[in-house]
Amino acid sequence: MTSYLGLPIDEAIGILEKNGIKAVPVKVECLKGSFGNEKRVIRSRQLPDGSVELVYSFFQTVPITKSLENDEHDA
Repeated sequence: MTSYLGLPIDEAIGILEKNGIKAVPVKVECLKGSFGNEKRVIRSRQLPDGSVELVYSFFQTVPITKSLENDEHDA
């Protein structure tokens, strides 16, 4: 099976759909929350019906500014 690890979720879904394969996206997140701004695939597996489950999470790919860090700690 093709690896989708690290791809943006929309890109991975697009690749699957282009090849006639149903994508099943599953979101996971940290209990503490995150400032993530980009959804990336962290696991993929083929399901018995032929579809592909894409587990994704948010990743911080743009630096957090000091003002955002301070606002979060003050809340």
